[in-house]
Amino acid sequence: MANQVKQTTQLFTRRPWWPGKLAPSTFGGSHSRDPDSADLCRAGSRVSRTLAISRWFFFGWLVAGLSLNLSSLNPSILGDEPAGQVTKRSSEEVAGAPVADSPESQHNRASARELSRAFRFAAARAVPSVVTVKVRTRDAEAEGVIDIVGGNDASFDGLGSGVIIEAGGLILTNHHVVKDAKHIEVMLNDGRLFKARDVKADPPSDLAILRIDAQDSLPVAPIGNARELNVGDWVLAIGSPFSLESTVSAGIISSKNRPMAELVSGRVLQTDAAVNPGNSGGPLIDLDGQVIGINTAISSSSGSFQGIGFAIPIHRAIWVKNELLAHGRVRHARMGAQLGSIPLDVAKQLDLPARGGAYIITTVPDRPADKAGLKPGDIVVSFDHQGVTSQAELAELIAISPIDQALEVEVMRSGQKQSLKITLEARD
Repeated sequence: MANQVKQTTQLFTRRPWWPGKLAPSTFGGSHSRDPDSADLCRAGSRVSRTLAISRWFFFGWLVAGLSLNLSSLNPSILGDEPAGQVTKRSSEEVAGAPVADSPESQHNRASARELSRAFRFAAARAVPSVVTVKVRTRDAEAEGVIDIVGGNDASFDGLGSGVIIEAGGLILTNHHVVKDAKHIEVMLNDGRLFKARDVKADPPSDLAILRIDAQDSLPVAPIGNARELNVGDWVLAIGSPFSLESTVSAGIISSKNRPMAELVSGRVLQTDAAVNPGNSGGPLIDLDGQVIGINTAISSSSGSFQGIGFAIPIHRAIWVKNELLAHGRVRHARMGAQLGSIPLDVAKQLDLPARGGAYIITTVPDRPADKAGLKPGDIVVSFDHQGVTSQAELAELIAISPIDQALEVEVMRSGQKQSLKITLEARD
């Protein structure tokens, strides 16, 4: 079965998944053959068994003879004790013998302990800000459910995770966690329960925010920079997989800028840190305990983790949060230009790598790119002080850039670098 990308909200009402039965051919299933062939096979099997038994008898005789010869040797060869005691002493020494502790072994253990301490530090810094989000999509009155905080868990039909990003009770999670919710309950890491309110979401980005009313200041997750991550960097995923609150799993960044257009707009981080149903909306953190992504989906043929998880970069999540707070919706920007990869002949002429920027194919009249002075053939190498290596990267930067604000864009034109100002506009 081909892998499918699945969002990682746990459904309490889900059916258990059972692996399919193996076909007989998997085990080399039986094949028809004529009786003579069958008799020959059975005869051959009897001869083979006879030969095998003979070989084992010969091998046993050889070992017995060798043992007798060893026992007759001078005890000084094997030690001062008789042979029977030598065997006993050897087994005891092997069981409790000290292992040589080389400087290299000490260094390796020290390195492993350092990594373990880094994991503990990161987890301790982030876990207090991670919450469990319980969702009921059924109508309380129709189901005869009393709509109170801390009610029967059986009344909830979905579960995800979230992370506190403001001390006043603002929580970031996934849109698919709270989609169609009639009642949302948030459980903090310390066990306190709150009813969520003021839910806002952006389905294309699969992000949502909600509030809880706590009397005290809540622990806030430190925010990191996903752009500084490299493939191979250690990360931790935190959440409530299968209702197991505050679960931490470790892995690395497997890839950056992975497209997932079928589920999430923009590009995502790929990780092999275990992400399972219930992890959705929880944070992916670096070794400094800073949030660098929001876990959102897995690629799986079973519905559970198989080594490929995806997280929305935190800079996009924060931008979506700001848009939802300020406007109640997300305004996506555009520049009014058709982008492409740098043509090979142009890259050679300018001594640029193939992924050395975004190539301007055409501009739309009276749109931001045209007004800024961008021309077909320009190569965008920097946008808003961030390097650009491809058309996809530029499109990602544009999509989450501020609207109605002058931004700097650097281009290569006729082999010379030029700096321009562009003011993006919102999509219709």
